[in-house]
Amino acid sequence: RTSRRRAFRCRGRWRSSTRRFFSTSEQNYLLHEVPQCEQNKHFLYFWTAKEAVLKLTGQGLAGGLDQFEVHLNRLQNTAFVSHQTESFLVQYQVFPQHFLVAVAMQSEFQLADLPDY
Repeated sequence: RTSRRRAFRCRGRWRSSTRRFFSTSEQNYLLHEVPQCEQNKHFLYFWTAKEAVLKLTGQGLAGGLDQFEVHLNRLQNTAFVSHQTESFLVQYQVFPQHFLVAVAMQSEFQLADLPDY
């Protein structure tokens, strides 16, 4: 499934969404490890990965965005998403007019199997 967002256009309101829908480790990464000028972009990468996985699983937003742990690999334009016993790989593509598309697929790998994340 895919998730498409107008990339890099979110403003200050994303911080409250982060506290509500992101895990503690995702919040710490986003707010303390990512340079402030890049936080908007990273937020959208996290959000679209979670949304794409929820669409893939058929749960929709009621499935609990905070229940998924996203691990970004911006160099490869991918993310690894873990949820309970399931794992997913997300591939990103940025298109003209600042659209970010995330495509999720189920993965047989676990995070420990992927050294680049």
